[in-house]
Amino acid sequence: MIKRLIFVLALAGMILTTHLWIQKEHGFDRGCWGVARSASLVDTPCKELSNDPAGHLFGISTVSWGYAFYFALAGVTLARLVAPRCPKGFAALSEILIAGGLLVSAYLVYYQAHVAHAFCALCLCSSGLVVALAFLHVLARLLPGGPAEPAAGPASEIGFTAVAVFGAAGLLFGVVFFVDRLGLLPLDEGNNEQQIEKVVGASLPLYIDSERLYEIRACRLDRSATHLDLEAMLPPSLPFLGKPGGMPVIIFYDPNCPHCREFNPAFLDVVKKYGDRARFYILPRLLWDFSIPSVEALHLAAKEGKYYEMWNLEFTPHPTERAMTVPELAALFAKLGLSTDNFAQRLEALRPEVLAERDRAKQFGVNGTPTIYLNGLKVFELNTGQDCLGTLIERMAGPAPKAPAPKARLHATVM
Repeated sequence: MIKRLIFVLALAGMILTTHLWIQKEHGFDRGCWGVARSASLVDTPCKELSNDPAGHLFGISTVSWGYAFYFALAGVTLARLVAPRCPKGFAALSEILIAGGLLVSAYLVYYQAHVAHAFCALCLCSSGLVVALAFLHVLARLLPGGPAEPAAGPASEIGFTAVAVFGAAGLLFGVVFFVDRLGLLPLDEGNNEQQIEKVVGASLPLYIDSERLYEIRACRLDRSATHLDLEAMLPPSLPFLGKPGGMPVIIFYDPNCPHCREFNPAFLDVVKKYGDRARFYILPRLLWDFSIPSVEALHLAAKEGKYYEMWNLEFTPHPTERAMTVPELAALFAKLGLSTDNFAQRLEALRPEVLAERDRAKQFGVNGTPTIYLNGLKVFELNTGQDCLGTLIERMAGPAPKAPAPKARLHATVM
């Protein structure tokens, strides 16, 4: 009975590693389990771990090693089931295999927990299978009479093996074609969509002028990006521009990002044009450590009601390209009529808040600036221009509110 359970679990491990390999090759574009329907539901830990250096051993993916382990264990167990006089060395080989698998699984779980700080759900399931297999081997050792079990007869074991293999093959077929949808994904979804975009992006400039391509580009959102958690990113006290209760539009800047400084006037023009139907936020996305004092100054100015005024001053061209010093930031505070008493200490007190804000943005995949989100959905990189941004706002926030009709005037008639 124990050998049968080991055989069944080994088959399950082969199915699991096959599924994991397919999901990895697809970039986990439908989540770690392969069943997510929306790109916003994709498990980022699986994506992060898919290309981790620990995912390879001697240049071969650990997924491939895992499949080889389960296949070898299933083969050894099958021989012990159906061979009337299976050499005793096969039992020792099975135990050696499970000992090696247990050590590798323990290392991978440790790496995920203490090094990568992220967990792959399918990998943890595989580790659980290895632990169950190790338990069965220990149980076989503890049974009276040693690891050898009374044989049920070759014919009976062959029949059981045939049924188990048939069930495993059917399950594998179902996983591959109905869950992983291998070869069945529409061309505009998942990994297929990304590959087609790369091919088209490389081919079109060979036949159409790049400037013309930019003019006719489609204005769209990046549906593959993680959805921004608005409650986490937009506390009620955060100042905004535009209409209260309007659709939230968020742009992330680093105060020392030259592209942000160049883009900001165009963004402010969008604010003026669409401020009657949306509310606009400028959030710091700390890219470099030398920007920390500048972001701290923004937080301090926000507490004084001068948040956007401080952004404008920090984006004013500096005499040099370097980041602003604390005395220079204090001078901007004085220019806004704000107190500069204990300025450096007040900035330092805000550092934990600034670093927590940076980590929160990284958690949602905000890794560059300027980056724009409309109602939590990321604007595609090529569509952050003023024209496309306006088109997307109109599409999502609706038409401009109608002006109230003028009241009728009564004219007295002189007889």
